[in-house]
Amino acid sequence: MLRGSNQQDVNLQAVPLLLIDEQKNTQVRVLSEYDVFFVIEGVPHGIYQLVVEPAYLARKGYKIENSPNINITKDNELTTLDVGILYLNKL
Repeated sequence: MLRGSNQQDVNLQAVPLLLIDEQKNTQVRVLSEYDVFFVIEGVPHGIYQLVVEPAYLARKGYKIENSPNINITKDNELTTLDVGILYLNKL
């Protein structure tokens, strides 16, 4: 979910989300659905950061407050997933 600094939900569709690995390489790029949900599949184990594509944020006039870390274990289980809400601020 995307939420503004005023605690109101931000209803943006087709938000480009990037999964960045520890070496700062983009491993996956996905677009969110109409309800801002998304699915990322086929990612090797490791620690990643989930970010909204910077060019998209600039175009829409937002900046992101948080970029949650995601830890995928060797048996493909998520051990850390604090993704529920990405906070955005208007520029």
